[in-house]
Amino acid sequence: MVLIHTGVTYGGIGGWDFVETHDVLWLKVLATTITSLSQSFVLGAFFFISACFLPRSLANKGPGRFLLDRLVKLGIPYLLYYFLIMPVLVALGDWGEGEPFGLGSYFDDCNSGPLWFIEALFLFTMVYLLTKLVRKSPGRKLFAPGLPYRGMIVAYMMVAGALGFAVRLVFPIGWTFHNLQLGFFPMYVILFAAGIKAGEERWLDRIAELRLAPWLPIAVTGMVLYLPFMILGGALSNEGRPFLGGMTWQAAAYALWEAAAGTSLFIATLVLFARRRWPASGAGASYAGASFGIYLLHATVIIPLAIAMQPLPVHPALKWIILSVSGVCLPWALTLAFRRVPGIHRVLGY
Repeated sequence: MVLIHTGVTYGGIGGWDFVETHDVLWLKVLATTITSLSQSFVLGAFFFISACFLPRSLANKGPGRFLLDRLVKLGIPYLLYYFLIMPVLVALGDWGEGEPFGLGSYFDDCNSGPLWFIEALFLFTMVYLLTKLVRKSPGRKLFAPGLPYRGMIVAYMMVAGALGFAVRLVFPIGWTFHNLQLGFFPMYVILFAAGIKAGEERWLDRIAELRLAPWLPIAVTGMVLYLPFMILGGALSNEGRPFLGGMTWQAAAYALWEAAAGTSLFIATLVLFARRRWPASGAGASYAGASFGIYLLHATVIIPLAIAMQPLPVHPALKWIILSVSGVCLPWALTLAFRRVPGIHRVLGY
């Protein structure tokens, strides 16, 4: 997510609270390519992985404690962001872009910033909890039959692509409701549901057994074909509008590409990481433990830093690199420091 937001800062397509204008076309193309590739799988992967741990958590804690845990872990950061942090960041971003420093645009947009994901995740989780309570089976026994078949994954890609295209006929990419881009939500909903099933059947325990073929070749092919596909579809001449939604072949092709390439990239990445033996201590373990904190804090670092670097006589590509590295490392350090404060570990910890 850090790469998505730093990419948008320096020319990638998408919305963000501070964007530095420049005329370097190749950088805009590169930033858009990286942000689109990241968007195709990163957010869906977040919903899937988050959902994987819910069945076991609900079974261990029971409905009451489970709900309280979600309110603390998700509700506290969201409320702090919505009422305290984002008003300042939005005003700062407007000021950096030459607008008066004020809260008008924040209240116009009801901006929750990157924590829209927490808002959606909480809503999805409440639907899951209510479903389990209605069925009166919150403590369903977990079991591990087998991993999904290749045909099931291909069917998911087709359904997700078709639903994405259909929803974008009404809610094109860029259209938001309370900072939620509904055009992406078919994939998010399906992957969240798949994550619940994965948690109940413990797919992650056996994910390393999944073959990389054909998912890795599909992912690589999708990455290679993305730029020619966008250029041939006229993205450079009209800011990519035909790809964002509507009854166009570009919108249909993009929705299918996103489902196929993004899902394949997610599966291949998950399998490769599962096959690697990660140490239980050291930098890797520290980063994994701080990942939620990095997500929560990265906007508070990259927006002020990007504004501070704006007047520097430095190529925007170099600024992008500096901002991306700082957008990971500084929130990582802040997370480790904040977790030493009593009570905060419950939010920023595992």
